[in-house]
Amino acid sequence: MKEIKGNDIYLLRVKYGVTIDELAIKMGVSAQTINRWELSLEDPTPQQQVALFNVFSQQGFTGKEDVSEPQSTEPKQKKKSPRRHSKGRFLNFISGYIGEGQAVLRFKDFFSDTFKKHKPGSFLSTKRIEDFDINNFEKPYMYFRVLIVLGLLFGLSFLTLKTNSTWSLFLITILGTIFLPLTFFVFMYEINVFRNIKLSTCIGILVLGGIGSIVLSWIFYGIINIDSPFAIIYYLGVGIIEETAKLLIALYFIRKRRITSILPAMLIGASVGVGFSIFESLMYAVNYFTESGVQAMLEVVVIRSILAIGGHETWAAISAGAFIKVAKKRGYRANVLFNGEFLKYYAVPVILHACWDTFSYYTVFAIIIVIGFTFLIAFLNAGLKEADDYSKAILYSEI
Repeated sequence: MKEIKGNDIYLLRVKYGVTIDELAIKMGVSAQTINRWELSLEDPTPQQQVALFNVFSQQGFTGKEDVSEPQSTEPKQKKKSPRRHSKGRFLNFISGYIGEGQAVLRFKDFFSDTFKKHKPGSFLSTKRIEDFDINNFEKPYMYFRVLIVLGLLFGLSFLTLKTNSTWSLFLITILGTIFLPLTFFVFMYEINVFRNIKLSTCIGILVLGGIGSIVLSWIFYGIINIDSPFAIIYYLGVGIIEETAKLLIALYFIRKRRITSILPAMLIGASVGVGFSIFESLMYAVNYFTESGVQAMLEVVVIRSILAIGGHETWAAISAGAFIKVAKKRGYRANVLFNGEFLKYYAVPVILHACWDTFSYYTVFAIIIVIGFTFLIAFLNAGLKEADDYSKAILYSEI
């Protein structure tokens, strides 16, 4: 019997279209263990070697094939190079927590193309997923241009205060509530390498999903009593209600569009979260204006505009990605919401939300943003690995 270990496991897995989670279930081990085998950080036992051979023999593997290199007739430049791995300890720790082993892309990798020249409209172009290579793909860049333009407009809008015009306050409020959430929205659109959801559709989800999730959270508040003498308990209830409302609305759109991959699901979740964030900030601005005046409104607009990037949109993207990640193993059914693995991931945005509302200190906000973004990057890594596996599987199918 041919020994199967290291990168051979990975090559056989993608050749026969077996996901890391599916192989883990068949082998009776965790996804992290499979990942460690593929990275040669650990070798399967002799008994596990036999089990691996049996799993792949059911797919057509005879043991006589040379799996060290794909025997592809494709042009040389289309061969996929082995994945590089991040050395970031905290990111790898979080990536391990969600069952993905070492992360492939670090924080800076997602922003490496920001200042490079790009063809006009390339971020809107549709690319073949079989051409995707996780080691060499166009990283998001348009989001940064959106950030610069909207940020400058927001800053310059304060010059209009001298006019004492109502339109001036309206302009400042609108720009303040949209410039960071929309930046995040564009980033998530760009990182969805499947390009299977149109920008216009995402904008529609942003508007309808944002309004729908706010209305649904109001309904939950009317039904569920979360009053408590302890602030953390009360805000934990707030986190559960609002994160659940956003997730349920996101799942409606995910099911409607028959999404089964992590990245497009995260894009839908982010779109709903961005809409929730924008409409909630507008409501806060109106409330402060009517109760405390112009100065209080301007202060809350500035504060929420700066902190928006680490809130609702990030948490909603994580929840949606977590649902699809678990659903790929358990089936795309509602009972996934009560699965222990999903709840382990879902608890992250809920707890971050509760801590955000409970501890109103900028240091705490900064820590929550860092943790939230690390989980976001970990799930994006999972989605990009999935896309890379899909790309390799297509290339193998053409051999």
